[in-house]
Amino acid sequence: MATVLREFGPISAHPLSMSRKATLHFIDSSSRHRAELARVGFSLGHHAEVYGDLSELSVHPPREGIIIARDMPEEGGVAMILERLSRLGIWLPLIAVDAQPRPTRIVEAIKAGALDYLALPLDPERFGRCLARIGKEAEEFGEARRRMIEARDRISSLSQREREVLDDEHVAAGVDQPHDRALEQVLLQARVGAGGDRIGLLDLPA
Repeated sequence: MATVLREFGPISAHPLSMSRKATLHFIDSSSRHRAELARVGFSLGHHAEVYGDLSELSVHPPREGIIIARDMPEEGGVAMILERLSRLGIWLPLIAVDAQPRPTRIVEAIKAGALDYLALPLDPERFGRCLARIGKEAEEFGEARRRMIEARDRISSLSQREREVLDDEHVAAGVDQPHDRALEQVLLQARVGAGGDRIGLLDLPA
């Protein structure tokens, strides 16, 4: 079950100071790390809820806010997290986090659909900028991701012959891999609208 941390400061049911700030949903298996993450969120004026894993999140699926999840490659990484979220009907933007992530991990996470990837421990200033950027476009991104998943599901339901016809039509028009390009374009537009370049590879170890 989700835990709302209160020991780091008073939180009322509807705090006015947070009325325009997104709720942060932190997912991390370590209770210590969850507390540290939530503390940073509170310091930036956000309401924070913490979860040990996606099973806890699924008990009461959030419908608003931003998800900040620990990237765990051994469990499928960000791609698996987003896949499970989509099955739950959760289309919220996701920020991946981990300690000393390698550039290849960051690229994989962004390609899978994460809107940003931040190194742990979180730098409050950079985290704040990231949240401000994503918060402005959170609803649009969620809708874009929902459309992408629905489009992917429709394509997966096509017969092999229908897929071949679709590919042939697009190849004839000079477009390679039409379904992959169409799906990626939806998210690309949302990411560009949410702030453009946000991968910060130069700030991280090779």
